Amino acid sequence: MRLEELYGEGLTNHEIAVQLGVSRERVRQLLHRYEIPIRPLRERRFLAAVTGRETEIAAAFVELRNDAAVAQRLGLLNGQVRRLIDATVPEADVLRRRGRNHQPRYSDAELIATLQRAALELSSPMGYQAFRIWAVGQQRHGSSCPGPQVVVLRFAGWRNALAQAGLPVNRVGGPHSTYDLDSVLSAIAACWVDLGRAPSVTGYGTWRAARAGIASPATARRFGASWDDLLAAAYPLVYGHPQGGTSWAAPLPAAATLRHDR
Repeated sequence: MRLEELYGEGLTNHEIAVQLGVSRERVRQLLHRYEIPIRPLRERRFLAAVTGRETEIAAAFVELRNDAAVAQRLGLLNGQVRRLIDATVPEADVLRRRGRNHQPRYSDAELIATLQRAALELSSPMGYQAFRIWAVGQQRHGSSCPGPQVVVLRFAGWRNALAQAGLPVNRVGGPHSTYDLDSVLSAIAACWVDLGRAPSVTGYGTWRAARAGIASPATARRFGASWDDLLAAAYPLVYGHPQGGTSWAAPLPAAATLRHDR
């Protein structure tokens, strides 16, 4: 029914009346006659904007870690993005920490090409720290170059990133011969699952004290610019990723379960 479609698209009664060539009062009467559920205008516009795009929005949020940046990229309102993310993405605030809306946006193909270019200049298998130093050098010379954290977050681990680029996998390396970035992220993810929430540095240290062969907090922090960045990189290991693998960005729950903005 055209009336229901227009109403669901978030048009006002006046706008619907113009579309149908009737009065606004007639629109109200028809909504009542056909028992179309009445919802606030803002609610209808929110649902019209995000329904069916949940996975797309969630994937952009995982990449950008910033509601405003996602809204700008996808042509949505900041409030719409935040509400959708809060309703569908577990522990979204973990990713919001230190979110960078100025961070360059790289496609998977661009990240893979960068890894392959770096591999031509670095020893094989290419290490995380070696790539980080190389990337900083590229940036200093004015090139737009992603850092290793961007790569790790996109591909859920350094080994996965190298494998995606068709490069030899680095099994060891980093600040301690026993640990590499992937083992550190795996430990953080295991701690996260055991605790049922994103671990703080102190929480991770306490969890690690009862286990052998786990990188210390000090060692783990050498692999990232901050603890928040390490949590963001470990996030896909805990919850999966909305692009490929397990998708936790399920369709919106029933409108009644969502917070209404009146």
